[in-house]
Amino acid sequence: MNTAAADHAAVRALRTARKRKRLVSLEWFELAYKVYVAAMIAIVGVALLANLVGDDKLSASQIANVREFTPAVLGSVMALAVAFGLRSGSRGGPIAVEPPDVQYLLLSPVSRRAVLSRPAVQQLRLAAFAGASVGAVGGQLLGRRLNRALIPWTATGAAAGAMIGLAFVSVALAAHVLHVRRWQATLVGAALIALQVASIPRSGVGAGPFDTVGSLLLWPYRIRAIDLVAPALVLIVTALALVGLERLSIDALARRSALVSQLRFAVTMRDLRTVVLLRRQLSNEQHRERPWFRTPRLLRKPVTRRGMQSIARFPLSRLIRMMLLTAATAAAQVVAFRGTTPMVVVSGLTAFVLGLECVEPFAQEIDQPERCEALPQQRGWLLVRHLPVPAAVAAFFGLLGAAGVYAFHRTEMSWHLALLMFLPVVWAGTAAAVLNVMSALPEPVMAGSTSDMLPPEIAGIREVFRTVRPLIVAVSGSLPVLAARAAARDGHQPVPPALQVVVAVALVIAGVAWWARKRDDVKSKAGALWAAGDAEFKARHSRAGGSR
Repeated sequence: MNTAAADHAAVRALRTARKRKRLVSLEWFELAYKVYVAAMIAIVGVALLANLVGDDKLSASQIANVREFTPAVLGSVMALAVAFGLRSGSRGGPIAVEPPDVQYLLLSPVSRRAVLSRPAVQQLRLAAFAGASVGAVGGQLLGRRLNRALIPWTATGAAAGAMIGLAFVSVALAAHVLHVRRWQATLVGAALIALQVASIPRSGVGAGPFDTVGSLLLWPYRIRAIDLVAPALVLIVTALALVGLERLSIDALARRSALVSQLRFAVTMRDLRTVVLLRRQLSNEQHRERPWFRTPRLLRKPVTRRGMQSIARFPLSRLIRMMLLTAATAAAQVVAFRGTTPMVVVSGLTAFVLGLECVEPFAQEIDQPERCEALPQQRGWLLVRHLPVPAAVAAFFGLLGAAGVYAFHRTEMSWHLALLMFLPVVWAGTAAAVLNVMSALPEPVMAGSTSDMLPPEIAGIREVFRTVRPLIVAVSGSLPVLAARAAARDGHQPVPPALQVVVAVALVIAGVAWWARKRDDVKSKAGALWAAGDAEFKARHSRAGGSR
């Protein structure tokens, strides 16, 4: 047996022994139940999306637009995947091996490729499967709107999605193997995105570098052999990256494995704030030493000044990410107005993620609750005074999103609707982020009261409500576009019905601000009532026992 085969056999034996020990303590019934629940949720979700999308067929002109714009638009998604892969590889990604592999296997005289080949293949396989799943759903929904056979569109959508997912991981591996620097990855990624976006039809630039990826989705219409060039290039990059696994950095792998372990635990505990902070550490995201602007002296209130100083030190990568989220929200709003109802969920989710970035000063106050308790002021008032800065930042990006809506749909009506709805969309996402961040606050009630006395069934329902509540608030901000679309279809002015829904969304946002102010008071009173009721119940029980 040669050295390489012996290394692979030793690594395989160690991992098999570790896996066997894990399987001893694994609850198979619980695992099967989780798989069953996840499968049922996925099936129901896809069925609901299919029913929502299937009600609105595309016209002949819209079908022509699909055939014209799909290659460049889907190619832009591929360009984003390549750019993000370059960035991930320049930061030490995308592989995250287990800590024992870093501590023992990578520091042993075993071939590094024997240790890293399996995690790399697993990462490639997972990315391809995830991309294929998303692409299959998207192709199936598109086939319904085109009123065509669903199987060919599902297959081509899965192929395009798998290629995009595989490209992200393979490019990241190649960038890590070649030790690409961050500025180089950023420059190349930005150039590729700019070239691909500029190739969108009617721009006068011509074909983009990734048009064949989007063209692959249109194979149910026509088959072109040149579209196979992109999958061939992706496979070549994947093979080259796997060959060069020996050049991966052990220091980067050690740092990434520790952070990913914490990240998985935070995801298990549904601690989104910790997930955000760990994600920033994974990307080596640091605040600027020199702020983008100086805080105006007119801002005399220390809370507002502190919030503005935090915003002024946002790194460039975070600002670019917020702009991309804004563009995605605007695009989802336009697609929802054109007939794809489920895109309001996408719009709400992207606005929610954007809100998580905007509420950074507010979240920093939540991260250290002991400082609030040391101040001679109620925590509710302090939290409310943090809200104007995130609201102003969200409004700024919302205005950029309104301009993006007009860029995607250049009509006078769209400009009026964008100006009407940009604030509800971004402020609802910010309000949802506020609710999510506030869930980390300690309960201002006595020990042994509400949290400790609830039955497991009610406690589980409460946890589900806490998880779903921010998402409902975020999606509610995107509902005015549905009212405007329904009015436009009936031949009426879309602004008045959209304004009515905007008023309802404003009440929801105001309710979140009120909750930030009164949360501690409400929970304290509820805890006191619970404790009083519990004491009265115990007193009656003791009197009844004494009388017997």
